[in-house]
Amino acid sequence: MGVLAEYAINQVLHFSHNDFLMAMRADLTPLLGNTGLWVVRNYRVRYAEEGDDDKKKRAMVVLEII
Repeated sequence: MGVLAEYAINQVLHFSHNDFLMAMRADLTPLLGNTGLWVVRNYRVRYAEEGDDDKKKRAMVVLEII
């Protein structure tokens, strides 16, 4: 789950729209649930504590998508 959350935060948000949709269907399906939400929320908190605003914003976008 953590690997998929990192992938979503760092890579998927940079894809073109079609690539993004394909990644959401194929690679990120396990994140689409309560456990995925919990993992991404933990990443958001960690990035906030580290002061990495860019990754914190990306994690928030992934949360909105899920």
